[in-house]
Amino acid sequence: MPYNAGAAGKVRSAGVFLVSIYLYHWPLLGIFRQVGAYGASPEKDGGALFAYVAFAVFATVFIVEFSHLAFDKKAKRPVRLIILGFCVSLVLSALLATAEPHMAYATEDDRHQQALQSIDMMEEGNASLAGLEMDPVAMQGREEELPLMPSQVEALDIETDTQRTKEAAARASERDGPDGPVKPIAPPPGVTVTLIGDSVPLGASERIAETLGSVTIDAEVSRHMGFGAEIVEDYASRGELGEYVIIALFTNVHSFTEPATNQTLEAIPPGHRVIAVTPFGNPGLEEYARMVRDLPLFYDYVTVADWNAAIRDQNYMLSKDNIHVNGRDSCQIYANLLSLAIEQAGRKPAKR
Repeated sequence: MPYNAGAAGKVRSAGVFLVSIYLYHWPLLGIFRQVGAYGASPEKDGGALFAYVAFAVFATVFIVEFSHLAFDKKAKRPVRLIILGFCVSLVLSALLATAEPHMAYATEDDRHQQALQSIDMMEEGNASLAGLEMDPVAMQGREEELPLMPSQVEALDIETDTQRTKEAAARASERDGPDGPVKPIAPPPGVTVTLIGDSVPLGASERIAETLGSVTIDAEVSRHMGFGAEIVEDYASRGELGEYVIIALFTNVHSFTEPATNQTLEAIPPGHRVIAVTPFGNPGLEEYARMVRDLPLFYDYVTVADWNAAIRDQNYMLSKDNIHVNGRDSCQIYANLLSLAIEQAGRKPAKR
């Protein structure tokens, strides 16, 4: 069979095109998965995942075509390039138009207004309960369904709650003498605790168990907030979720951390209190530490354990990565912070 130069050239061009797609698509798919759709979770949002993949495919073909035109002098396909560019723009526009925006970080004015609204709502609820009479016969055996009476609920005080959080961060490092070890701080007696965390509490798990006593520690390396709601629902379905639920899943942050945090908190059943632990490490974690500190503005049953504030000025205790605990004292500070947060959470209402 005679050699067909035209056919060989087409096969060669097709091969180069496919290899180029293979080389380009991996970084593009990773980038769009992380920054696309305003933080929607690919693990939980099939529509967002489809958008990531679709946009990555269009962008891959566009870049391959562009590089072919730029480096292959024989390539003359401007019309196809224009069409591909139009498709990429169309997909991006549709993605931006349909994506739900982030919950914006609260400004100081927003925080003040939200705190006032929360207090007003609680006062209105308390007023509606004042003087409320229940039929003792009808309610017999159903006491848990009764709403909390005004005397049982401490009014939500954001400023006081924030001050207690700061004091706890300072107290967690108290030592037995200037050069002595960090002193353990026991939580209130009789509490049950479930800790759901990543590698940071995992490293401090022995000290946490010794300090808190009745605690279930479920922590794994590289775990992130995308797993939070599923783990909470699993413990709740088995009736094994502690009265206090510690969420320490903010070290391995992703674009979907914020909506996944909301999903996890909403998965908490009534009657439980939540403690959210701020992350510390690379500079990129600072905005997530602020996000965690703002959670009590939106969820009155959340208390903050500010690990970020407690360890920031003594991070020489941490491992070389400036993230993980290293040695007895850093582990004890972490455990003490949780203990103090449990005490603080006990002053606030449980989820209703």
